[in-house]
Amino acid sequence: IFQKSFERQNLAYVVRRTEDKLSQLLRILNSVKGTSVVYVRSRNRTKEIADFLNQNGISADFFHAGLSDEEKDRKQNDWKSDICRVIVATNAFGMGIDKADVRTVVHIDLPDSIEAYFQEAGRAGRDGEKAFAILLYNESDATKLKKRIADNFPQKDFIYKVYECLGNYFELGVGFGLEKIYAFNLHDFCKKNALPINPTYSALKILELSGYLELTEELDNPSKLMFSISKDSLYKLDSLNKDYDNLIQILLRSYTGIFSDLVHINEDVIAERLNIVRNDVYDKLMDLQKQGVVHYIPFKKTPFLIYSQERQEQSVLRLPTSAYDERKNRYEKQVLAILDYAQSCNVCRSRILLNYFGEKDSYDCGQCDVCLDKKRGQLSVLTREEIKAKIDRLHRINQFKLELMPVFNYE
Repeated sequence: IFQKSFERQNLAYVVRRTEDKLSQLLRILNSVKGTSVVYVRSRNRTKEIADFLNQNGISADFFHAGLSDEEKDRKQNDWKSDICRVIVATNAFGMGIDKADVRTVVHIDLPDSIEAYFQEAGRAGRDGEKAFAILLYNESDATKLKKRIADNFPQKDFIYKVYECLGNYFELGVGFGLEKIYAFNLHDFCKKNALPINPTYSALKILELSGYLELTEELDNPSKLMFSISKDSLYKLDSLNKDYDNLIQILLRSYTGIFSDLVHINEDVIAERLNIVRNDVYDKLMDLQKQGVVHYIPFKKTPFLIYSQERQEQSVLRLPTSAYDERKNRYEKQVLAILDYAQSCNVCRSRILLNYFGEKDSYDCGQCDVCLDKKRGQLSVLTREEIKAKIDRLHRINQFKLELMPVFNYE
């Protein structure tokens, strides 16, 4: 087995305790030039902080999983090519990102684990030059992080309640529903049942791990279209101009069964065949729908919920230890580990990280905030030598007095 150390000798780990994180972030970015990644947990906060940085003269953009693929590509490319200096992002930003000259990675919010922090912080300084991984921390962060435990692992009674509400929401009787598939809107479900969103989502994922259901993430649902009028009526239409005629002819030649059922269509393919852009296809199809010619369902992202078993009585539901208890224990340990890292003020940051990953024979890095504080608190070599010389001189002068003095243990 060939195993490389987790040590990053060019990366200085820093924890800054502050009640004003945005001011501290500005101070860091103004002090350390170069590209930066700023991590937060909220999608809304990515835009807020990016706007704040732009208003203060630092070029920034935001990134999260809710953006379209086109927006993600544009933002990543602007950042990679240094058009944009700072990217403010959720943890959706990172996989596959390989920019060597990132000088700072700043975490505004605490991640859930040392593993997540180490991976995200490690995106700094991949060129081997000096870089900084900085965590901004205050006491309220510990409270928020511990709340995530309750959100990610709600009480079992709450999970059973979510399951019961789900069956009622879909009007599904006990003993029915095996492999039934439903389009699922989490916000609507929570609103109608007065349930908190985050714990409810976690409850659904635990029920999934327990084998009762499957909750897909947002899936790309292709556009669908069907003619609302018959072929004869379509051919008799004289209210459509040539552009619409061409579009209808492309639809008829490209898709079969389009008069009897909704069929999947691809606006990009249609646009290419008509030599126009996708948005023009969308606009024309929407016009045809308003005129009652077609029934058009544009592309959308929709999660689905699938029952892996028929609906059970709430009284017989059981959560395997592997789906709940073991996972909760692991998560609590991860939370305590990252809190220990953030709150520690006397152990080298690098040593804490290396020790967590099993490297027990590590040494002080000499460049993290803890190590630098120790250096500032220690006597210089010159000062130590001066004091030693004075003690030796006093000892020689007063040797006979010292020999008569009682011995005290000052430890």
